Parts: sequence; structure tokens; C-alpha cells
Amino acid sequence: MKTLSIIVPVYNGAPGIRDSLLALCGYLERRGEGELVVVDDGSSDGTAELLADFAASPARQLVDFKRLTNPTNRGKGNAVRRGLLAARGALRVFTDADLAYPVENLPALEACLISGADIAIANRVHPESRYVLEPSRLEGFSKRHALGRLFNSMVRLALLPGVEDTQAGLKGLTREATLSIVPRLRMDRFAFDVELLYAASRLGLRVGEVPVRFHYAGNESSLQLARDGGRMLLDLLQLKRLAYGGAYERPDTSEGRLLEAEPALEPTERAD
Repeated sequence: MKTLSIIVPVYNGAPGIRDSLLALCGYLERRGEGELVVVDDGSSDGTAELLADFAASPARQLVDFKRLTNPTNRGKGNAVRRGLLAARGALRVFTDADLAYPVENLPALEACLISGADIAIANRVHPESRYVLEPSRLEGFSKRHALGRLFNSMVRLALLPGVEDTQAGLKGLTREATLSIVPRLRMDRFAFDVELLYAASRLGLRVGEVPVRFHYAGNESSLQLARDGGRMLLDLLQLKRLAYGGAYERPDTSEGRLLEAEPALEPTERAD
């Protein structure tokens, strides 16, 4: 069995982060080994204190646990990059802190990587994917889904013609893919996922897509079509500029340009 690291970026996630961590620890315990890496991206709502308490609690004693902290909010992309490079597993999966993609999705993602994919991504528009949402959330979900599909259409047209769902918050990489791709990435917010997949395509890496069960509990009041759509477009333009500048070309390994953060995690090792 290949060692698994689960990376969780969190920003102001105090209301539900403990339940998410318990679910992830339970999955790793049932699996028999693994590592949980949580990156607090400058939270100001008590998340840091909750993570410190969890690190010292019996709930995580059977799981290797690592807690990283950004002093200020840097964006999900930055937090995921830190977590991926601090992880030590042969397989490295990142997921949203609210577990919108429940742990039942993890075995399929792992299997995709083990079967030969360098990167495995959740595909919410796969015919076998399923959504779970309350009726009161339907309008907000419809708006977000429409904006997401618009963004994905722009991405497919400009950069990634073959990828159906770039923005799903559940993705996995092999250790080798992590060390090849992540040191190149620069986008901290909307376009982080697109940048990761575009860099993978430039390196000729294999991307596998898996169906998922997705739980939607979003807050539609935070969605502003003009603002968020504008940010997405600006991020894509910046990514295109970086691509034209050669930021994602195949690395010259003779010059030692690949970064390795830590050695592979041994099953008996604990990261505090």
C-alpha cells in the first residue's frame, strides 16, 4: 500500500474544521497508515486554536499530523502548494476543509493514481457524479454552477481543451508529479487549479478524472458574477502571460531545478 498524505487548506474554518479532521483521521486509521497536513491560511476566527487543540488531542494520536500556518491570508493556491511540498507521502491528495467531497471519494482518487495517472482530479460533471444539496440551496448552486461552467469553457478554449472540470476542490498527485509541478506554480487564488493542470500538460503528465459525490452547502450571497467573473478572467490572462514566458516548460534536471521538500514518509513515522 502506498503512503497517503491528505492536505487540507483552511481559512476561517472554525465552525466545522474539527468534524472534518475527525472524518479524515478516521479514514486514515481505517486505511492503516497515512499523514494529515493542515495549512491554516491566516485565519482570524479561532481556527488556529482549534487546530492546536486537535494536534494535542487523543483523536489524532493514531495519525501522523502536521500543522502549518501562514501569518496572513495568502490564498488557497499558496496554502495547497505549502501543504503538498511539506507532505511526505507517495500519494498526495488535497481537499476542501468543509469536506464538500466526503471521504468516500478518496479510494477512487487513490486507485486512479495507483493505476498510472500522475494527477487525479474530481469531475463533478461526469455522468456518474452525484450532487447532494438542500432545496433552499438550489438557487445559489445554480448560479455557482453556471459561473463555474462559463469559467471552464474559457479554460478549455484557451488552455486545456480536454479537461471537463478544472475547479473541483479534490485532486491528487503522485510524489513525483508534485516535485515536478508544484515548484513552478505561482497563482494563489482562482486560477491555481488551472495552472496546476496546465503545467502538468506542458510536462506531458497523465491526468485522470474520476466521478465524485459532491455535497453543496455554499453561501450564494458571497457570489458576485461581475466581480468573480472579472477575477477569473484576469487570472487566466496572467496565466497565459506566464505560459508565453516559458514558466511551465520541461525542467532541466541537470541543473537541479526540481525541489524536494522532505524524504518519503515511513509508515511508523509521526509528523507533529
